[in-house]
Amino acid sequence: MTGQTYGQILFTGSARLRAAGLEDPVREARKLLLLASQLTAAGLIAAENDLAAPAHKDTFEMMIEARAERVPFAHIAGQASFYGLTLLSDTRALIPRAVTKAAFDLPSDRRPKMSH
Repeated sequence: MTGQTYGQILFTGSARLRAAGLEDPVREARKLLLLASQLTAAGLIAAENDLAAPAHKDTFEMMIEARAERVPFAHIAGQASFYGLTLLSDTRALIPRAVTKAAFDLPSDRRPKMSH
């Protein structure tokens, strides 16, 4: 066999993330493969037994290695979602976290006052 299928590289990527101790390696590997391949979720399911395009495989493997080294997912993806907005993300920016989102959910009269 000259190449690997999308299913095989997904399995290998999931195993790498599991070995790195990530909490949900299958979900993260699937999301990275969707980014690398530019397939939809349905397209990836349909292509599971198809040979992965070499460019998709190479990009996916680079993404998996970065994530295994704990590079934030949003930095690998190049974007993060925050309150319905898609924000560009790289090492220059902090990634919105659940705590930040919770602060936005506080009623305005309960938010800490800023002194100027």
